[in-house]
Amino acid sequence: MIKKTISVALASVLAVSAVSSTAFAADVSERQAKKGSKTYQKKFKARCDNMTGVAFAGLYDSDEWEELYEDGDLVDEIKEACPNTENMKFRDRDVKKLFHFLYYYGADTGRTPSCG
Repeated sequence: MIKKTISVALASVLAVSAVSSTAFAADVSERQAKKGSKTYQKKFKARCDNMTGVAFAGLYDSDEWEELYEDGDLVDEIKEACPNTENMKFRDRDVKKLFHFLYYYGADTGRTPSCG
């Protein structure tokens, strides 16, 4: 009985962890997006010819931002949209925060960031 209970519990934990790792982007919170907004404002906006956060996030919809991030092409896309970032060092945590921002406020979301 105890062995069966432990087996069921372990299977449940594994199933939940597998589902949560595949649904990563869908779980982006507003709090995470705000951290990404601050990263954009602090490190990227001036290098993007002062393009607003709305305009930058609106370049693609959420699914497109997710695909760029998952395929490892997000940094290249940022460099293309903002040529002044060409020689910039991109830290993984900044890219992740920026992705959260772009995903949460993508063109198809109808959300507007307060970063301007």
